[in-house]
Amino acid sequence: MLVATYLDVVGLKAVNDERGHATGDLLLQRVIATVRERLRPYDLVVRLGGDEFVCVMPGLPLVTAEQRFAGIAMSLAQPPGAAIRTGFAVLAAKDTAATLVGRADDALVRMRRGPGQRTA
Repeated sequence: MLVATYLDVVGLKAVNDERGHATGDLLLQRVIATVRERLRPYDLVVRLGGDEFVCVMPGLPLVTAEQRFAGIAMSLAQPPGAAIRTGFAVLAAKDTAATLVGRADDALVRMRRGPGQRTA
């Protein structure tokens, strides 16, 4: 099993606009440090650009990945406060890297539109 998580840092543009890019950079550093603390050393974390990242976790059940990112979100909510949104996808036999990441992104988009929707 391999799970991909599409991660969006909430409010980065507002932080950059209101408090400057140096503060936005610190926000990104805090988010990724927290993600790396909660994932295994061999899990992959890649910045796609701006406020979007993909995390790839081999050999991890979907429910465990969701629990880890729920814990990450709770840690980030502590002062000074940060927020993330996530979408998850499990590698299917027909997937390429692009389709796997695309399905995780689609799951994130659906999550933004309403609760209770996830992609396996």
